[in-house]
Amino acid sequence: MPKAKSPAPAPPNALSAAEIFRGRKVFILGSTGFVGKVLLSMLLDRFPEIGRAYVMVRRGSGTDSNARFWNSVVTSPAFDPLRRRHGGGEGLAQFLREKVEVVDGDITETNLGLSDEEAQRIAQDIDVLINSSGRVTFNPPLESALKTNVEGTRNVIAFAKRMKRPALVHTSTCFVAGNRTGEVWEDEELDGYFPRNAELPGTKFSVEQEMLDSEHGAARIRELADDAQVLARLRQQARERLREENRDPDDEGSLRLAVARQRKEWIRAELTRQGMERAHAWGWPNIYTYTKSMGDQLVARETGIVRSIVRPAIVESAVEYPFRGWNEGFTTSAPLVYLALKGQNVLPVSQKL
Repeated sequence: MPKAKSPAPAPPNALSAAEIFRGRKVFILGSTGFVGKVLLSMLLDRFPEIGRAYVMVRRGSGTDSNARFWNSVVTSPAFDPLRRRHGGGEGLAQFLREKVEVVDGDITETNLGLSDEEAQRIAQDIDVLINSSGRVTFNPPLESALKTNVEGTRNVIAFAKRMKRPALVHTSTCFVAGNRTGEVWEDEELDGYFPRNAELPGTKFSVEQEMLDSEHGAARIRELADDAQVLARLRQQARERLREENRDPDDEGSLRLAVARQRKEWIRAELTRQGMERAHAWGWPNIYTYTKSMGDQLVARETGIVRSIVRPAIVESAVEYPFRGWNEGFTTSAPLVYLALKGQNVLPVSQKL
């Protein structure tokens, strides 16, 4: 009878994730998001000997960042494995107080919204900065997407440079490749990339120029919002809207507020239209991938930091952690799955898509 083969010895330089994270300190941006919650929970569940996790939470309307963390993040089903491990209530709370420090901040602000002293303290204490934040709506107004996905990334990079050994993990999306067919390899030059570069040889793409052109475009839209013809049209729309709401369209106070509302919505719609046109012209399917690509380019051009860009595809429900099938929100294919589970076999769609 042949002897059973003994297991192959481990490679002499095999990496141990547990040893890598032991005592290490990380700073997580975007911990309130779908992916961010799982990232923080899984990190604490699988590597409990981590030194500390700083988590940035932007204060909410009527609540501070600490309260938002405990009320909105810790209560998520994403933390169920930690509840089972440490017990609900005080057991988990004590563990989190030992391992997690909540930071009130915002990536759209200089120093991530922290004071200079606080930014320096945290940056000098951490080993890696993980950026899982960003504006993920496909077609928001261009200004807001640029502010978060591009300017926000610029602020994250500047913060990382404060670290003793700058190390950044930046979360992106594989769809920054844009409207292209075939394989797109990671060794393709990223800084200056745009999906239609093969169709438009000699054309240069610059993040800085895009930011400047978009700023000028937004200024033109706001100027056009005060054009007499545009205002006349908005006034008529406001009157119609007041009638639909069973309100008096001849009441000047109500009409003035209604016109201001129509003007704000018109500017928002025009900013979105501008962003979609620019994205499509360069070869991206939407404002999200267009601005995320610009943020990636800022990260890629940095040579003074250790950096990694993570490119997931569509993020759906969980395969295993925190439990199979967990999802949060009604996005991507979740509505289709929900309708199918309810027995719906005919699905409404838009002809524009």
